[in-house]
Amino acid sequence: MLVRVCALAVGLALAVGAAEVVVRIVDPLAGRATYESYFEDSDRRRIEYSGARERGLVIEPGLPRGRATWTPGLVFYICYRGGSRPYMDDRGCARVDINELGLRDRKDLGWAKPPGTRRIACIGDSFTFGWGVSEEATWVRGIEAGLRKRSTGQDISTVNCGAAGALYIDEYWWALRDRFVRLEPDVVIVSICLNDVALMPNTVALESPKASGRRSYPLHLLRLLDTVVTFRRRFDLDPSVDWGQLLLSFPVGDPWYATKGETPDLFWPSGNPQAAMRAMRDWCQARHIALGVVVWPLFQNLGHDEHYPFRTLHRVVAELCQAEAIATLDLLATFHGQRADELWVDPSDMHGNEKAHALATPVIEEFVATLIGLAK
Repeated sequence: MLVRVCALAVGLALAVGAAEVVVRIVDPLAGRATYESYFEDSDRRRIEYSGARERGLVIEPGLPRGRATWTPGLVFYICYRGGSRPYMDDRGCARVDINELGLRDRKDLGWAKPPGTRRIACIGDSFTFGWGVSEEATWVRGIEAGLRKRSTGQDISTVNCGAAGALYIDEYWWALRDRFVRLEPDVVIVSICLNDVALMPNTVALESPKASGRRSYPLHLLRLLDTVVTFRRRFDLDPSVDWGQLLLSFPVGDPWYATKGETPDLFWPSGNPQAAMRAMRDWCQARHIALGVVVWPLFQNLGHDEHYPFRTLHRVVAELCQAEAIATLDLLATFHGQRADELWVDPSDMHGNEKAHALATPVIEEFVATLIGLAK
């Protein structure tokens, strides 16, 4: 009996060891953190996010807060382990081209607006940039095509100013005033993600506190099994908690600020975002420029049978815009009822994929058309 038990134990150990070897060979990143995307440069050499500056992907900052900008003329790739979106290559990567203005836009784009063109500057963060999707799939390109079909005798051009040295609402204002003004826009669209409004510990989703402490395993195999078993529970938030209000209530000294490299003055409780939105409204009015604000939901718990946790964040933005007469489009209704994981670029990245951009495009197009008198 003892011999059989020992033989079984040895056999089990060998099987686990063999499985671990297979996992490490087939899936060498299985033991890494949940967020498993990375950069490749134009020569397809892997770059971790922390090495972006050293490898020339970003250059010295120009905003008061010291936010870096993309290197003009840059080509790089946003890659995902096992990525399989239609626009990704066989390495699971989406190509990004940065033009000479430091924007993810056309190579021939210049600061000066061509005669007869109505130009729309789209300012925002990664949801405007199109993080993890092709440029053609972004809502910025999509609304341009739709608006051109509506117009007669005039050229309409959208410019993607997303994630170009500005990632938060007051930075959008600084960038508009000091940099994007050179585009001579007729319309400014400010695209706001909820992590612009309140500190979001887990990038563009809020992971359940019950799931946040389970990341360290001695074997890649155990890490992989844990991911498969617990993945869908990671984002199940207690519906009795007002998570939006909880995020707005992070104390100034909370360690999450340091963990994410952020400061309380970025977020709604500081009053800086509200002041920036008022300043953009006044600046645009003085120049006869149409201003519109688009608010994106977090792609989490959007199903008809699920409790969406962040309505408070939508409400505070809506109340401010209504009080200050700022035209606003909230996309929550557009995405309500969708399966959140079908909107993600990748299971490791909750940015919107091509489906998310396609759903948002006609709604944003109609909103912009109303601003410039092209509504159907």
